[in-house]
Order: sequence, then C-alpha cells, then structure tokens
Amino acid sequence: MENQEREKLPYIPRTEQWALGIMTLLAGYLYSEMLYGERFRSFPLAVWPWEALLAAFTVIFIATGLFYGYKNGKRMDWSSNIYLIFTAAAGLWVALWGGDSRQDICPYVVLFLHGAGVYWVLALSGNRLDGRLDERGLADLLRGFVLLPFGYFGRWFAALANFFRGILAVKTRHNRTAWQAAAGILLSIPVACIVVPLLMGADENFNRIVTQVAGSLFSWIGSLWNGQRVMVWVLALLICCYLFGLFYGAFGTEKGETPGRRALPPAMLTAFLAMFLALYGIFFLIKLAEVPQSLGDIRTGELLRSTYAREGFFELCWIASINFAIFALVNWYWPEGTRENRGLKVKKVCLTVLGIQTLAFILLALFRMGFYIAGFGLTFKRVFTTWFMIVLLVTFVLMTAGNWRKLEAFRLSVLFGCITFLILAYSNIPAWTAG
Repeated sequence: MENQEREKLPYIPRTEQWALGIMTLLAGYLYSEMLYGERFRSFPLAVWPWEALLAAFTVIFIATGLFYGYKNGKRMDWSSNIYLIFTAAAGLWVALWGGDSRQDICPYVVLFLHGAGVYWVLALSGNRLDGRLDERGLADLLRGFVLLPFGYFGRWFAALANFFRGILAVKTRHNRTAWQAAAGILLSIPVACIVVPLLMGADENFNRIVTQVAGSLFSWIGSLWNGQRVMVWVLALLICCYLFGLFYGAFGTEKGETPGRRALPPAMLTAFLAMFLALYGIFFLIKLAEVPQSLGDIRTGELLRSTYAREGFFELCWIASINFAIFALVNWYWPEGTRENRGLKVKKVCLTVLGIQTLAFILLALFRMGFYIAGFGLTFKRVFTTWFMIVLLVTFVLMTAGNWRKLEAFRLSVLFGCITFLILAYSNIPAWTAG
C-alpha cells in the first residue's frame, strides 16, 4: 500500500538546483559583505578582512562548480584541471597577501581570479564555442561574464518556487518524521530555558561563553533590521542570481551545435592586412633613422633619458595589443583550404610579416623600458609592464610559428601568460624592487 502511494507522488528531479541555489546564495552573501566594507559587516564576518572573504568565496565557488558539474555528469579533465589550478592559486594569493598595501599587483590578481574562475566553469561544463582555447577565447569569456549569467538571471527564483512546490506536494513518511523531529525540538526549548541558567551558575567559563554567544547572536539579529543590512542582502541576492545563472547556463542547458567559422573573402582580408603592413613599414623606416641621433642627444645632455624612454612607449604597447587582435581575427575568419591553396599561402605570408613587425614593436618597447630601468631602477609598474611585453613577445613568436606548423599557439600563449603571472605575483615584488 505504501509503495502504491509513493508511485502516485510527483517526482521533482531538481534537488541539485536547490543545492545550487543555497550555495550561490552563500557565495553571494560573502561577496556582498566584501564589497560593502568592514563598517557594515555583521557578526561573525565583522572580524574578517576583505581578502579572507574573497578567499572563502573562491572556495565556495570551486565547490559549487565541482558539485554541480558532478550532478550533470561532468568530470574534470586535463584542460579544466589547469584552469582550476589557476583559480585556486589566485585565491590562495589573495588570502596570503591581499591585505598587504605594498602589493600593487593585488587588483590584477583579483581580476585574474575572476577570469580564471569563469573560464574554468566553461571548460568543466564543455560550454566553450570551439571546445578548446583558441582565438575565440575572449568571446567565451564574454559569454561567461555577461551572456550566460544575465541570460538565466531569474532561474534562481524558479528553483526557489520549485523547492516550495516540492515541500507542499510531497507528503511521505520522511516528511512526517521531519515534522515530528521539529516538534520535539520545539518542546525542548522551555526545558532548555531552565537547564541552561543552571549550567551557567554551575560553571563560570560556561557562563562567560554562553553570555558572549548570546550577546553576539542578539546583536546580529538586531542588525538584520538595519537599513544597511537590507542593502547587503539585496546585493547578495543579485550576486546570487548572477552566479546561479552562470552555473545553470553553463551546465544545465541543452547544448546544440556550436557556431562554426564564418569565412570572409581572402581579397578583403589581404587588403585589410596590406594597409597595416605598409603603414608599419613606413614607421620603421622613419624610426630606425632617428635612433642614432636620439642616443647622441642623450650623451650630450640635450635629451633626458627618462623622456626618451617614455616617449611613445605606451603607444607601442597598444599597437602590439591591437596587432594581437588583428592576427587572431584574420586567422579565424580566413577561409580554410588545402596546403596548395594560393590564398592560404598569402595569409601565411601576410600574417608572418605582421608578426615580425609586431615583434619589432615589442623589442623597441622593451629596449626603451630596459633603458629606463638601467637609469632609474625597478618599480612595480616597470616590472609589470616588462612582464606584459615579454608575454606579448612570446605570444607573437608562437603565433608566427603556428602560422606554418600545426601548433596551438593561442592556448600555449595564454598558459604561458597565466603561469608567469602567478610566478610574478608569488615572487613578492615589493621585496626585490624599489617600490
């Protein structure tokens, strides 16, 4: 009879979404407490610095991804393990040195932590556009940061409504047992009100601990009605919906076919590249002609070393970064063909010339930075900028080589950048620089 009753009961297979909702709400609350500042934090988080809250958020974020991925049949592989390591390493750095005001690299580590965490979720869920890290990796990040979270922003409320429907619809022996247990706890409260004061009078230490815990608890309950606390919870709910949308969108939706390549005419792309190649060629002819004169002016004192080193440095960095985007987009939108395809050979030649020109830009910028460091020493900004230029240098070497050989240049360059960034962060820059 009991089995027949159970067969008639509605089955709602969404318990993993209920757990996801609780975990994302906790993560959102920790993140909102971190954003709102120490002044308005409540017990017990009032004594937690922001870096501890962000580290705790990272732990819950990772646990949520592993749990929800497991429930959706996803297992960690080599690729997702790499991004999990990056996320955990960045979270650990924040926990260790996030509160040190001398660590100017801290904002970049926090930014790296968010990017690595989102990309890890996409890698674990198999929800990347091409199933791997390539030229469309930035598009994947855009999807992970914006499209998925806001596209499924209201799903948390749907899971909450489903949870209450499940409580109201499912009436089994287990529910009766739970209500009976709750009634027993309720009946024990009057007796506990008699026993606890007796225990407090019997032991001074017990009395002090209970008094402290009760005072903190009442203070926390009172703070919940404060207007500032209401804003913290509103922010926590918004962050919770954002995180729930990210995980639900990455793991919980049906995946169709991913968009393929959209090829553009080779003549259009060739003309597009030719404009930049000619422009850069003219620039280098002019620049190389003036280098000897500039160095001579520095020796005679007519030109300051700092002025020469700074002049055009950041412009060169921006040009190198823009060329990276040009290289990746042309490589992606060029029509695929065989090795005998003449258009494909034109692409390889043009991109190789662009890569060599960009390497020249980077080396020129590195020369200026080295010239500046030799005269004025190391600081965080000089070290960080040098690291950035070295990453660009290695990236263009790999991408130029990958233009002729089968090489996952984009993925290798990103891995190189992430690993060297973490090495730089863990090297404790203030200990070996002037400031």
